[in-house]
Amino acid sequence: YLTVIALMAAISYILAFLEVPMPLAPSFARMDASDVPALLTTFALGPVAGTVVELIKNVLQALSTSTGGIGELANFLMGASLVFTAGLIYKQKKTRKMAVVSGCFRCIRSSCRLIR
Repeated sequence: YLTVIALMAAISYILAFLEVPMPLAPSFARMDASDVPALLTTFALGPVAGTVVELIKNVLQALSTSTGGIGELANFLMGASLVFTAGLIYKQKKTRKMAVVSGCFRCIRSSCRLIR
């Protein structure tokens, strides 16, 4: 359990460095794939484990950036809420269809966050 969380947090931290600028958005708004390992951990181990992966990733990022932790706090709040919600949806019925539905719910919420 701890090993999977640690490995997924490390992979998530590395993926956070691969950022893509968003078209028609401010220069600080960038998209990365660092939430995918947290989502996979949520499906495998539960919503709390995915939230812990998000927490570890953002603590590590806060140590290596100069934003004062504000961006990391916002990233944690959004990522943890989306991963936790997707995990709760998937936990109700553990099928491939529910994994797709909860993943799509997460993607829809992410795109709505970016549109605002």
